[in-house]
Amino acid sequence: MAAFPTEDRLRQKRTKSEQAITLAMKNRWDEAAQVNREILDLFPTEVDAFNRLGKALTELGRYGEARDAYAQAVKLDPLNGIAAKNLQRLGTSRKVGWRPPPRRSIPVSLSRRAGRPP
Repeated sequence: MAAFPTEDRLRQKRTKSEQAITLAMKNRWDEAAQVNREILDLFPTEVDAFNRLGKALTELGRYGEARDAYAQAVKLDPLNGIAAKNLQRLGTSRKVGWRPPPRRSIPVSLSRRAGRPP
């Protein structure tokens, strides 16, 4: 195999990445995790796929596996803020029954004032 990915392989990566994102946006986490694993089978150093896999596994409550995915992303890209932040959030998840804290959102009244949809 050539040292550089072929155009077809790059197209396949792009298509699978879009598919994984679409599945995640629909909260279809099992499928999103599987597609990201498929990407990693083809591109084992794809940091974005490790980040997406970590998110999907976190949503599925599989914190140890999510931690492993984020750790691999940090190993490949030590300056990856997304992976580092999520790895830190999952650092205490070894406690029984632990769930990540909910994300804070902008109150509806503020989002309307800022011209954002509710």
